[in-house]
Amino acid sequence: MRNLARFLIPDLWQNMTVPALVRQGVFSLMMGVCLIAGTGQAQTLSGSAPAILNVTVTKVTDGDSLRAGPLRLRLYGIDAPEAKQTCYDYHGVIYGCGQAATAKLAELVNIGDRIECELIDIDRYQRLIARCRNNRVDLNRQMVRSGWAVAYQRYSRAFIADEHIARNDRAEEQR
Repeated sequence: MRNLARFLIPDLWQNMTVPALVRQGVFSLMMGVCLIAGTGQAQTLSGSAPAILNVTVTKVTDGDSLRAGPLRLRLYGIDAPEAKQTCYDYHGVIYGCGQAATAKLAELVNIGDRIECELIDIDRYQRLIARCRNNRVDLNRQMVRSGWAVAYQRYSRAFIADEHIARNDRAEEQR
């Protein structure tokens, strides 16, 4: 509860205790958000529409993570190499796949861009799990289609077809 409050109302949280938050009516609101966030469903307190965050990107952390000020965003349903991770290419040569994935996401979203994210959940590392768009570009889908991320099937089946498209495109490039 305390960590979620820090994400959503950081200025208010700094000077208030939990009892003060209860008096302000914020505690009930935060409990509702926690219950919804814990379901893995993006919705408002009324359950009628997704919880949408409009944030300004301050850092591209790696191929599936962004920062927006103090907020840490993890792109939902995909997995990309960590920024410092290395991989082997088709010829067995080691290369910085993590740097390349980070660079691809940085092509899709620039520092200072205002993006729209649909809040899905909050993970055990207190990151906001979200599906994000920069203008009309679905960042999650585009990272998978470009081949720099895979569908994270443990949590979502949303990007499996995109991964197949990326694999087929890569196979054609290798011919």
